[in-house]
Amino acid sequence: MKSEQYFWELLKEYHANMDFDCRNPKTERHKQIEEELWLEYGCKKAVLVVDMSGFTILTQQQGIVHYLSMIERVKEVTSDRVRMYGGIVVKFVGDNSITIFPEPLYAIRFAEVLNNTLNIGNVVTPDELDIYISCGIDFGNILMPTKNECFGSAVNRASKLAEDIAKPGQILVTQKAIDRLPELENIITIKQENTLEEKVKMTFYAVS
Repeated sequence: MKSEQYFWELLKEYHANMDFDCRNPKTERHKQIEEELWLEYGCKKAVLVVDMSGFTILTQQQGIVHYLSMIERVKEVTSDRVRMYGGIVVKFVGDNSITIFPEPLYAIRFAEVLNNTLNIGNVVTPDELDIYISCGIDFGNILMPTKNECFGSAVNRASKLAEDIAKPGQILVTQKAIDRLPELENIITIKQENTLEEKVKMTFYAVS
């Protein structure tokens, strides 16, 4: 794979060649750049986004040091277990994390383990130290210029599910991810729909 710098240079060239006075500003060079980006940096993965619930209010009540200590706890739990499911943590951003897996099944199983592990810990900690997470999972093509960065619709959809739709403790999975699950795998799901921006509907499933 070529360097991260080359990735951003291609994007700069892509934008610099846009003709905004034209109804269709994309040229043949734009198509070439898109093809090269996907060839050099593209991969197909299951994307799991984890959002730690209620952390904005918690930070206001307990302060930033308390907040950061709880993020470290989630990082530790995640790092200890993610490799057992073939996962790679791409990055932590504030109270969110993005992790990729070869298939959605591994992402679902890991999300279940992460939820259960945190819930067990919550039993023995005071309320102000309890941690609850919301999870979103999608599957599709993503761009990874480095091991710590990824872009794509699968990332966006998983983030939407985790941050805006899932309740604490929920694991929400898109239709694309559900379609990749083995037929004999015992995963109980409840079909749901949600209208996103511009009246676009997303079909997803809650794992129970």
